Amino acid sequence: MDNNTFDGKDEKIIISSNELLIALNKFINMYQRSLYQTRVHYTPYRGQVRLLNIIAENDGLNQKELTEILDIRAATLSELLDKLEHSSLINRTKDKVDKRKMRVFLTPKGLEFVKKFENQNDFSEEIFKNLSSDEKHSFYNTIKKLCTHFEAQAILEDYDLNEPLPPHLRGHVPPHERNGHDPVLPLNHDK
Repeated sequence: MDNNTFDGKDEKIIISSNELLIALNKFINMYQRSLYQTRVHYTPYRGQVRLLNIIAENDGLNQKELTEILDIRAATLSELLDKLEHSSLINRTKDKVDKRKMRVFLTPKGLEFVKKFENQNDFSEEIFKNLSSDEKHSFYNTIKKLCTHFEAQAILEDYDLNEPLPPHLRGHVPPHERNGHDPVLPLNHDK
């Protein structure tokens, strides 16, 4: 059976890639709508929640330390902090010793907000409660496989396809993009 068919009781149902994308998009939209309905009036983006959790665990970090932990640019962090400060979830204050540094602290409202988000796993359990353990495993592996493909495509954008490809990238380059031939393989590797 090919990857685009589902074997029902008495019939095979053909599922196109476009139908898969539509279903995935619908799931994401419904998930986001449900997530919004379960939250307070302010729903931060995922990156903001992660940042709030890091600040909660390490109250008083300076902005440079936060950029290193999050592995983001200083300008991106500054934008995130501006939004959180505008929502009264954090305060930024000058370091007492080095006035050039800004330290970041949760406000009481921010701490309360972080505590509400600690129950996020309860919401995740609710979303996937109708899936069996095998279905969850299959769904996880499918999503992981798609993400790996996108990551490989991003790497390949800068890769010279006339050069030998590492084994983990070979399956991600269609033959027609290899100038009609397989890429040159290193002598000590099998196909």
